[in-house]
Amino acid sequence: MRCKTLNLREEDPKDYVDLFFLLPCLELSAKDAVELGLQKEGGLDSLILADQIQLIQNVSPPDDLLTDVPWENIRHFFRTFREDVLDLIAPW
Repeated sequence: MRCKTLNLREEDPKDYVDLFFLLPCLELSAKDAVELGLQKEGGLDSLILADQIQLIQNVSPPDDLLTDVPWENIRHFFRTFREDVLDLIAPW
């Protein structure tokens, strides 16, 4: 989880595809994913993670994408996941 969570980069959209399938399969909420990331990497910050998650909104699907899931569904998943991550640091 640490390597995928901390290394989301615009240059490698396959990381997003991996997480798109892993997070629901493992039934991990945003809070659970961040907590696991903190156990592996103490410097994980929800705001930085939210920024990294936003990168997928400007990325084209990889040419060698091996899934029938529409790219917009993956983007939507991460828009929602990002909102959940941001809610973790909301002051209310």
